Amino acid sequence: MPDCSTKSPQGKALERKRWFRNAQRWRTRCKGRISLLKRRHGLNRCRYKRLDAMQRWVALGVIADNLIKFGLAMNAAPLHRALHFTIPPNSQPPPVDGRATAAD
Repeated sequence: MPDCSTKSPQGKALERKRWFRNAQRWRTRCKGRISLLKRRHGLNRCRYKRLDAMQRWVALGVIADNLIKFGLAMNAAPLHRALHFTIPPNSQPPPVDGRATAAD
């Protein structure tokens, strides 16, 4: 049985590559999201019997989690930041009747 405690120089070089580190981070984020969904929305046990029903169960759990995240983000952000709307300084509203103003 090979010794797993030491890595070859090729294995160490592989683990230092950017694509390998990015893949490890992606995997870690996925595992964290799965764990959160299992705890928060009860996705550790599916009560449906078929594969398509199980996919629906997971999709609804993900949608529920996204709704929670959107609600928290909208609650935390001020209204002007949430709408991404800014009024430029020294701006005049457009005329109501369509005629040009004296400043034009």
